[in-house]
Amino acid sequence: MTLMLAPSDEAPAAKKAKRDANVASVAAAKSGSSRTTLLKSLLKQAAIPVPPTIYKTAAGDEAALCVALEALLAREGLSAGSDARAVEKVRRRRELAKDLDGIDAKNIVDDGRRPSRATALRPPVVPAALPKSAAPVQPAAPEDWDDDDD
Repeated sequence: MTLMLAPSDEAPAAKKAKRDANVASVAAAKSGSSRTTLLKSLLKQAAIPVPPTIYKTAAGDEAALCVALEALLAREGLSAGSDARAVEKVRRRRELAKDLDGIDAKNIVDDGRRPSRATALRPPVVPAALPKSAAPVQPAAPEDWDDDDD
C-alpha cells in the first residue's frame, strides 16, 4: 500500500528552503543598495514621508529609486551629502508647518498682551468735583480759520 501525498504536503525540507529563499529575496529588496539606504535614512531623519508611488514607479530599479528619493530631498532643500544641522532644520520646519496646519489665522492676536487682571479690576479714576459756579469751558475757534477754499 502506497501513500499518496497531496500537492500541499511537500517535504518539510522543501518548505523550509522555499521560505528561506522568499525571506532572503524580501530582505534584499528591503535593504537595497547602500546609496538607497543612505537616502532613506536622511528622509527619515528629516521627517519627510516617502509615498508608496515612488516604490511602484521604481519597480525594482535601484537607479530610478535613488533618483526619486534624491528628488524628494531636493524639494526640501537637502541633498545626499547634507549635514545633520541642515536635516534638523528641515525637520523642525516641517513639524512647525504640521502643527500650524489646523490653526485658524484669524484668531491670532498681533497687538501684544492683554491688560493684566489687576488693571482691569482697578476702580476708575473719578475727577475732583467742580464747584457749581464754574461753567464748563468751551474752546474758542481760532480766528484764522476760514471756510474759503484757497
